[in-house]
Amino acid sequence: MKKNNPVAGITWFIIHCFMFAVISVVTKILIKDGINIFEIVFFQTLIGALILLPIVLLRHIESIKVISYRSHLPRAIAWALATVLFFNAASVISMGRAIAISFVVPLFTAILAVIFLNEKLQSRRIIALICGFIGMLIIIRPRYDSFEIEAYMVVLAAFLWSTTDVMIKISAKTHHVFVNTFYFALFSAICTLPIALFVWKTPNYNEILWLVLLAALFVINIVCITKSYEYADLTIIMPFVFTELIFVAVLAYIIFGEVIDLPTATGSAIIIISTTYMAYKERSKNHRTIEDQLAFKLASELGEK
Repeated sequence: MKKNNPVAGITWFIIHCFMFAVISVVTKILIKDGINIFEIVFFQTLIGALILLPIVLLRHIESIKVISYRSHLPRAIAWALATVLFFNAASVISMGRAIAISFVVPLFTAILAVIFLNEKLQSRRIIALICGFIGMLIIIRPRYDSFEIEAYMVVLAAFLWSTTDVMIKISAKTHHVFVNTFYFALFSAICTLPIALFVWKTPNYNEILWLVLLAALFVINIVCITKSYEYADLTIIMPFVFTELIFVAVLAYIIFGEVIDLPTATGSAIIIISTTYMAYKERSKNHRTIEDQLAFKLASELGEK
C-alpha cells in the first residue's frame, strides 16, 4: 500500500542521489588506480548479490526459485554494458557532465515504452521529449570540426539503461524488487566475469575495501529509491534529481578538481524540467502514469546508473 508522505519520499530520494554520487566518485577513483571497469562491475554486483541473498532466502524463498533467463539475462547485459560505457567516458570527461547527459534516461524510456509497451505518444510528451533532447545537445555541444566520442558514449549508456527500465517494468509484475535486484546483480556478475578475468588486476587491501563499499552502496541505493517511491509519486520527487548533479559537482571538485560549467547546468535544468513536465501531465490524465508504472523498475535499478 502506498503511503502519502511527500517529505519522507523526497528525503529518501535525495539520499539516493547522494548514494549514486558517491558510487560514481568511488568508481572513478578505482579506475584511476588501474582497476578496469569490468572488474569493478563484477565485484560490485557479485558482493551485492551475496548481501541480498540472505534477505531473499528468508523473505522470498518461493520467488527466488522462479528464474526467467529471458528477462534477467538481457537486462544484466544491457546494464553492464551501459555502466562500462558511462564510467569509461566519465574517466575522460568531467563526472558532472557525464551525470548531466545521463539525465536523458527517462526520455529514452518514454520512447521505448511507446515502441514496446504500446504507450501512446501524445503532443505533450512529444514537446517534453524535444525540449529534453535540446537540453542534451546543450550539454554535449556538438561541433562540425570535432567529435567528442565520450559524450556520445554516455548517450548510448543512457539508451541502454532505458532498455533495462522497460525490462524491469515487465519483470516487476511477477517478482519482488529484492528478487529482481538479486537476479540482476547475479547475472551482471556472471556476464562481466569473462572480460574481468581478461583484464584482471588483483586489488590491494584498500581497493578491496572500496569495492566492498561500492557493493554496500549498491544495496543501500536500492532501499533508498524503493522507500522514496513508497512515500511519494515520481511527479513530486523528479525535480530533486538535480541534487544528484549538485552532490557530484561538490565531490568531483573536492577530489578531482572538476568544475561544472554553465552549459552543463543549463542543459541539465532543461532536461529535468522536461521529464518532470512529462510525468506531471501523464499523471493528470491517468492516475497511473508511465512513470508511476515504472516505479518498481527504477527501484530495482542500481548501479543503475
